[in-house]
Amino acid sequence: MKELTVSEIQEVSGGDISDTAEIFSYGIGLGATMFGTKVGTIGVAAAFVAAPLASMAMLGIAFYAGYRLLGK
Repeated sequence: MKELTVSEIQEVSGGDISDTAEIFSYGIGLGATMFGTKVGTIGVAAAFVAAPLASMAMLGIAFYAGYRLLGK
């Protein structure tokens, strides 16, 4: 069994949130633009029905940010 070096551990563990903060902010900005700041007053299902394209875009942005986070 081989011990890992610090650089090898960092390679395996992925990135940190600062690597994807810009991408997450795009999703938050898109949600605030489409649904306003009072999203908590409507149900999540209503938000998806009201603007499915924006919801899918936000979902895609979230998946892309997660992919970038795991890929580092």
